Amino acid sequence: MRKVYMIIPCHNAATFLDETFESIRRQTVIASRTKQREAVEKQGGEEEKFGGEKAQKLGDNSDGSDSSRLLVSTASGGSLSVLDAGLLVEVCVYDDASTDATPEILRTWKGRFQEIGVQMHIGGPNTTKSSGSTEKGVREKGSSSRGGATSEQYVQPKIKSEPLGVGGAKNAAVALSSAPFLCFHDADDLMEPSRLQIQYDTACSLRNFIVGSRFRREPADSTERYAKWLNELSPEQLYTQRWRECTLLMPTWFLHRSVFERQGGFEDGKGAGRLCCTAEELQRSCRGDATSSSSSSSLFEFRGGIPEDLLFLYRHLRAGGGLMRVDEALLVYRYHAQCASFRVDWRDIWDVRFREFERDVLDKWTDFGVWNAGKEGRHFLRSLSEKNRNKVRCFYDVDKKKVEGMKFYVDSQDPLKRKVPIKHWTEAKPKFVTCVKYMITGGTFEEYLASLNLKEGIDFFYFS
Repeated sequence: MRKVYMIIPCHNAATFLDETFESIRRQTVIASRTKQREAVEKQGGEEEKFGGEKAQKLGDNSDGSDSSRLLVSTASGGSLSVLDAGLLVEVCVYDDASTDATPEILRTWKGRFQEIGVQMHIGGPNTTKSSGSTEKGVREKGSSSRGGATSEQYVQPKIKSEPLGVGGAKNAAVALSSAPFLCFHDADDLMEPSRLQIQYDTACSLRNFIVGSRFRREPADSTERYAKWLNELSPEQLYTQRWRECTLLMPTWFLHRSVFERQGGFEDGKGAGRLCCTAEELQRSCRGDATSSSSSSSLFEFRGGIPEDLLFLYRHLRAGGGLMRVDEALLVYRYHAQCASFRVDWRDIWDVRFREFERDVLDKWTDFGVWNAGKEGRHFLRSLSEKNRNKVRCFYDVDKKKVEGMKFYVDSQDPLKRKVPIKHWTEAKPKFVTCVKYMITGGTFEEYLASLNLKEGIDFFYFS
């Protein structure tokens, strides 16, 4: 069966849910099924029951790739109509202890989706138990029934439940599903009508890949440099610039279920998923301010929210997985004061990126330079492990005051207070790391770097 589950975690998302679900209902794969459904109703005189006793699947393929026709009986019991099922879509939402009108809106949309033949599965601490579900209405792995996730009903909670957090809520939403393909979506974003069909067609032949897409920002002028950077990355830069940030925007992710299960889900701070590095490794390389631990397998204590997308992407790549971005803009990425990304401390993101960069790149180099003798470059130097800090041969900079005036930077962490030379950028030679934020100079830095005719990913890497 060609089937995809929408995976949507939500917490106090009442302001956005109506528009979000409407964008799902407008998906071309759903609209086409609705038209076919209406045609069958008109022909047979009775509403077709998808997945019920009156619908028989024809030509079911064991690999779940290309079985797409339904045999539908009519009320008279005589004539039969054949319906092209296309891509079947179901929606899995985990309400992460919302205290606003989210539960009521979810109930309403469950009915609306049902009217157009789309099943919606709702989990959360405010759902009753049903067959095949856990205490919180979340299906245990491997317990999914043939027809998909069980139905749930909201009840008024007697005690306040603690939210699972973004990673935990995503895991819980996935636990409600059973289909081979998962489409992740945030409760406050919008989908373009062609998203599901385009990403499904792409992911079918890339089953060990995370498939993302370009996106549009709303408001259009919010985080312009960030959006421009993500949307303009080349296929190679999805890999070579992954230490700057997650190179595929999480709300655009579409992937085969095996990709998710291979990594054990998203890191939730409670043991689900596996951190890309241990607490001891982070402590060793990240300024020594990670929570100390006597066990190398202990979880890192994050200061705020968990960058679960970045951690998952790093583990996925380590396991030999791939990254792919569809060039169409298939998502409207909303910017507002309640964005979950604001809960993640920038220092945690730095620490995770930095440790991964040391492990993947710097540990393999014998020496290197650092482009930027300013605040960002010095922060980079201080973050290095002692072994890699001793590999830094010099800084490069465009500022003549630093090059001709300071001439060197004193490494305060070195017992002998080693002096690191500061050289003009025109002297830059492989290998080096750039610690200049994307387009922060209006493109001047990028022009300087391009004039050196060096190969990104071999001669130099971007970090900031």
